[in-house]
Amino acid sequence: MNITRKTLSLYWHANMQYPGLFVGASLCWLGGMILQKLVMALIAAHTLNQLIMAYNHHTTDYWSIFWPYLIGFAAAALAGQILIDLGLYILSKLETRVRRLSEVLDEL
Repeated sequence: MNITRKTLSLYWHANMQYPGLFVGASLCWLGGMILQKLVMALIAAHTLNQLIMAYNHHTTDYWSIFWPYLIGFAAAALAGQILIDLGLYILSKLETRVRRLSEVLDEL
């Protein structure tokens, strides 16, 4: 077995001793990225679609149309950032509980 594979195997087994932290960090980060990269883009696209529809119907009061989208966009951004930060916090907790690099290198 090469050294890279052996090192990754040691870290994988060490991380799997704390499955709650590993899954929690992964899901929080994934959820935050989905909110920031996909949901916010979908809200922006739907907002532009509403702008086009309002323009075609000769609407002049745009704020009443866009308030829910602005609030949704801000809420998605905030929730996404909170999830990403929480995932990084959980990851730091996981890293402090996993074996130190010197211990891994001693086993190699």
